[in-house]
Amino acid sequence: METPASYSTPFTLGRALSAAVTQVQLPPFSTIDTPTWFRQAEAQFRLKRVTNATTRADHVLSAIPDEIFPRISEWLECKGDDAIEYADLKAYLLQRFTPLPVA
Repeated sequence: METPASYSTPFTLGRALSAAVTQVQLPPFSTIDTPTWFRQAEAQFRLKRVTNATTRADHVLSAIPDEIFPRISEWLECKGDDAIEYADLKAYLLQRFTPLPVA
């Protein structure tokens, strides 16, 4: 007799991966300490095994509060809906919201 594990199909495995991805819970994006916020986000991505750059970018975008979107809307428009990759988004947000060190 076959065990339930032998009934795994790409469909059921895909559903399991989707369930894990939906469990990523990022804190609201912080402009106060953006580098630390990204450390927290990346810990969540590792824990939930989120490796796709577009999926990571989507999670980050969904964590950005409405009042911050106007400050990044021009950059988002330049990128377009399907072209936003995690590395680009992270670099932009760090550049935009990390204060320069005081000399």
